[in-house]
Amino acid sequence: MMRRLSFGLLVLAMTVSLAGGAVSWQSRFDGGVLSLDIPVPAFHDADNDAGSFVALELSGAGLSDEYGAPALPVYRRLVEVPHGAVVSLTARPGEVTRYEPARVLLPVQFPVPKSGPAPEFALDEKLYAQDGWYGEIGARLVEAGVMRGHRLVLVEITPARYNPVQGVLELAQGVSVQMNWIGADWGQTRARAERYDNTVFRNRLAGVTVNHGDFGFSPPPDLPVGYLIIVPDDWEENVRPLAEWRRRRGHHVFVRNLSQVGGGAANTVRNFIKDAYDNWPVPPSFVLLVGDVDRIGHFTGQGTGSPPTDLNFALLDGDDYLPDLDLSRASLANAAQLDTFVHNVITYEQAGGTGGRDWLNRAYFIASNDAGFHQVAEATHAHVMQKLRGYGLECDSLWLYYNQGTPIAEAINAGRAWVTYSGHGSTTSWADPSPSFGIPAVRNLTNVDMIPYVQTYACVSGDYTYGECFSEAWIRNGRRGALAHIASSVNSYWTEDDTLERRVYDCMFDSSFHWIMGGYNRAKLIYFEQMGHSGMTRRYLEMYNLMGDGAIDVYAGVPRTLSVSYPPVIPMGSYPLTVRVSEGKNPVRNALVGVTARDDTTLFAAGYTDASGEVTLVIHTTVPDSVFVTVTGHNLEPHLGACLALPSSGPYVMYLNHVVDDSAGGNNDGIVNPGETINLPMWVKNWGSAPAVGVETRLRTGDQSVTLRDSVKQFGTIAAGDSAQTGAVGFGFSVSAACTNNHPMRFIVRSRDNLDSIWETPLTLFVGAPVLDYAAHEVNDPPPGGNGNGMLEPGETGNLVVVLRNLGRGHAYGATAKLRSGDSRLVVLDSLGSFSTINRDTLGSNVADPFRVEADASIPRETEVPCTLIVSVGETEWVRVFTLEIGALRTCDPIPDNDSPARYYAYDVTDTLYTEAPVFDWLDIKPLGTRLPITGDDQTVQLDLPPAFGPFYFYGRRFTRLSVCGNGFIAPGQTTRTAYNNTQIPTASASTMLALLWDDLYPPTSGGIWWYHDEASHRFIIQFDSMPTFSNRDIFDWYQLVIYDTTRAAPDGNSVFEYHYLTASSCGSATVGINDSTTVIGIQHVFDNNYHRAAAPLVPGMAIRFTTVEPRVGIAERAGDGGPAVGFRLEPSRPNPMRGAAHISFSLPYETEVRLSVYDASGRRVRELLRGAGRTGRQTVTWDGRDDAGRAAARGVYLYRLEAGGRSISRKLILTD
Repeated sequence: MMRRLSFGLLVLAMTVSLAGGAVSWQSRFDGGVLSLDIPVPAFHDADNDAGSFVALELSGAGLSDEYGAPALPVYRRLVEVPHGAVVSLTARPGEVTRYEPARVLLPVQFPVPKSGPAPEFALDEKLYAQDGWYGEIGARLVEAGVMRGHRLVLVEITPARYNPVQGVLELAQGVSVQMNWIGADWGQTRARAERYDNTVFRNRLAGVTVNHGDFGFSPPPDLPVGYLIIVPDDWEENVRPLAEWRRRRGHHVFVRNLSQVGGGAANTVRNFIKDAYDNWPVPPSFVLLVGDVDRIGHFTGQGTGSPPTDLNFALLDGDDYLPDLDLSRASLANAAQLDTFVHNVITYEQAGGTGGRDWLNRAYFIASNDAGFHQVAEATHAHVMQKLRGYGLECDSLWLYYNQGTPIAEAINAGRAWVTYSGHGSTTSWADPSPSFGIPAVRNLTNVDMIPYVQTYACVSGDYTYGECFSEAWIRNGRRGALAHIASSVNSYWTEDDTLERRVYDCMFDSSFHWIMGGYNRAKLIYFEQMGHSGMTRRYLEMYNLMGDGAIDVYAGVPRTLSVSYPPVIPMGSYPLTVRVSEGKNPVRNALVGVTARDDTTLFAAGYTDASGEVTLVIHTTVPDSVFVTVTGHNLEPHLGACLALPSSGPYVMYLNHVVDDSAGGNNDGIVNPGETINLPMWVKNWGSAPAVGVETRLRTGDQSVTLRDSVKQFGTIAAGDSAQTGAVGFGFSVSAACTNNHPMRFIVRSRDNLDSIWETPLTLFVGAPVLDYAAHEVNDPPPGGNGNGMLEPGETGNLVVVLRNLGRGHAYGATAKLRSGDSRLVVLDSLGSFSTINRDTLGSNVADPFRVEADASIPRETEVPCTLIVSVGETEWVRVFTLEIGALRTCDPIPDNDSPARYYAYDVTDTLYTEAPVFDWLDIKPLGTRLPITGDDQTVQLDLPPAFGPFYFYGRRFTRLSVCGNGFIAPGQTTRTAYNNTQIPTASASTMLALLWDDLYPPTSGGIWWYHDEASHRFIIQFDSMPTFSNRDIFDWYQLVIYDTTRAAPDGNSVFEYHYLTASSCGSATVGINDSTTVIGIQHVFDNNYHRAAAPLVPGMAIRFTTVEPRVGIAERAGDGGPAVGFRLEPSRPNPMRGAAHISFSLPYETEVRLSVYDASGRRVRELLRGAGRTGRQTVTWDGRDDAGRAAARGVYLYRLEAGGRSISRKLILTD
């Protein structure tokens, strides 16, 4: 029987995250081993009308779709497997930890729609009444499908099981999955991967499949990329300018009208696309459908709810729902709209128009006013805004629930490159604004030539089967509105929208998928992996459809100006055109260079610039012509230039092609390396109109590093238009071993005929040698030497993995490095690291052979230690310098005060790695408490702490009185100060201060300032209720200071206190932090919207805890009343591994019976270290390595287990000789 009750905001507890669950893959020819490390779990109270529950959170884990059953974690990872193979797997769990949470594990809930009532609470009462295990620790296999030639399977790893009657959860610390494939068709696997490979899709699976590139196929040439436009017959000429622009950029463009396709029926169009995909020499990577559903039909999806969809047009490889190309629809109603749409796309991509360019650096976010779920949209937007600001973008927002931020029309009319809305929608509007922002409002926009990419995460705003829907209206608005708009054709859901929005921005900013559908389809693939193979997942891939051109590369800032050079005049015929691209003095890599001609429509060449900023394209002109040179790239200002091709008469013999053969005189990698002898087979071609008779070709060079060994070849007669080859034994030359990387060997290919006509073609070959440079580093600091937070801190020991980038043209074979520290306080324990082979243009690390380092306990936090790497490949060495920051602060870390060493720390709700991270817990005390007599502006009153509460200890000083100021600060002790002009902290203008929200506030129109002693929860609360600022008295905020009594104090006796923010509408000019009595020590979380580097933005639901407890990584159990960490903790033994004796420390929140025992790997108890009454606080016990009988224990792996207060925690210990 399934029980259902209302559950409101419970959706927040079900939100899943992407980070965590470290994965490794060890490849074999017949399979591989996927190893997953399971992070430490977190338990969150999730009480509701149905009872008391606890939600289990594992970073990176999704949930099963068995609604009403216990919400056990599922890790999903995509693996590429060969075609034709039978795939099997065997799961081997690692060490299992037993947990006994105080509440029943929360069941899986139905998705919460953004439209209509929330579903009732799901609870399978029969299942929860069974005294047995639900779930199993293991893995299963799901066939995912085929994506552009790559066969994918989904491995679902289930690391936990749960007994609901006994309240016991068992969780594996890791799972190893052995995968095998039998009967692989490697020929088909290779052929399909190579046929569909190009720059658009090459990295689509990188970072998504765990074994991307595992089969090691050599890709074919990158370009051209196929771009197919399907258009109604009467609009074909209207779309030509877009096709010509795409071709000029470097795409291989096909325009087909509906008569050529066979009609506009959805299946007819899809069949045409599939034929092109399967059989054309250049299969399309992009498809643009032009017209509404009355011109080109649509599909009805097979996912939950059967959404209208265009996804099926892109499902061409396998029976699945993973798109095989980037498809979009320009849903326009007439030719005039199409003309403007084409103008908008071209003008945008050429960075032109009348709107300037500053607006390309701005992004705008709108969050719902839904009373129950607005926090979901706000939190997602805040996450994305933080990401974009890290890339230098300016972000502003409108939080509709609080009516705070920039109004919609005002923001868009001023120019925004990115606009994102999350909330309720209708087929014709964003429904949450009041009044709604609908199609008439879109038509009234004045953002001429400043048209953004708009994303709408809402219900039915993208239902393009409805007349003119909201999404369509944005691209039908002349030179105003939107460049492109993506939205859902059916109802959407809160958690699922949150997940998709985060993944879209991850893909478009953290990877190379900067074009619209590249980012969106990669995001959908990651969504598929995260959320699993289900009807809801298919619905999400189907229901979000793009109105616009999915090939548009979206600017993420003002485009950078390029310097582009090439010859102004070139000879007609075959010519190697070299184009050089730079930004200032720096070469630009991966700029796309396209070459076309004004009159000769057959002339086409394209390529990407290399690391030196150059690309050479061999072109052939047959008539005098203007040759267009176009250079584009992400965030680059396009170059649109031309050179002139002049004619020649008679025969005309020029270099055509060559092959580098170093099989006999080198290492057979096809690269000219220093010290190699090269065989250079070559082709020449007679581009002229008459035969070339008695052709002799010589290879010449003045380069002193090159020794020519075979420089003359005879070709005889070459007919007009024909080519000739040297044969397998071509020209021969040797390269000096002293040559360096990227050395240009400039040759002249000089051909002469019997009439002494001479033709010369310049040929530049580059020497390829490795050039290794520092790229990044990573610290692994697991216990016992560290705390596992991925950062080396004072007193810690950890592994240092360095990533090197090969910037050279040659591969680095057998790279090694030595590490040197520039500070005696950073000791290098293992200075040698091996990197094996690092191919050119790739990264490599010493993860298999890391350096070992130790930071002295005396080194101050955030000390930047200069480190030197001596990198070697053969006889070549490079010295590379980088800095290793000790105790670097990230937004997920606490903020220390500026004392040395730090005395107080500020932990916010995002610091979830740490035991002291607070939980937002709002108790509205207005109905319970006493109002302070602050009724005027700039007023301070005194408040004595109740005797039952006790004193407040702050920086070692004892206070029994607080001075509360109506300007948002509390001063321990006696003061009448009323400073309304907030400053930075620490400040000499204010003594001891708790700056809750220090600003020029206006209490006269507020709901008052209240206090309440919550004796049961050991806390004293001061609440600022519906408080406006002096300058804006129409916007109100609620926030609290929560001080815990001495029973909850830190171990050194200083009080623990927290700031809680129910809203955060008017905090942009405030100061938040603490100031001690010396006025020179403090913590500044934010001042005037400038956040500390370790601070999370103030948003509704933010909590900040101030305590003297030093940062410890882990999860602390908390008091049932939501108070601070109560200290139930079992620490890593020291040392570990142990030899002789080990010290084991643990902490208890209260006096209780305790038992501490040591067990061997079989589970047999070896030694009982402690049994009896345990005292509150931290205590240490020593194990001398002997069993209960006094015998020395054998070396091996042991567990030590703490049992107290109905809880059990275990850790691993290794005993050596």
